[in-house]
Amino acid sequence: MKYAFNLVFMLNFFKFIIVVAIIYFLYSLIHFLMKNWQR
Repeated sequence: MKYAFNLVFMLNFFKFIIVVAIIYFLYSLIHFLMKNWQR
């Protein structure tokens, strides 16, 4: 039971990291495009 709970926690943590990475990537991309667009 404890092992299953750990597995679920790890999966949720992994999902959270992926979402944060995607948001960070999109933010960087938009910032980069805006900087190029202004020039």
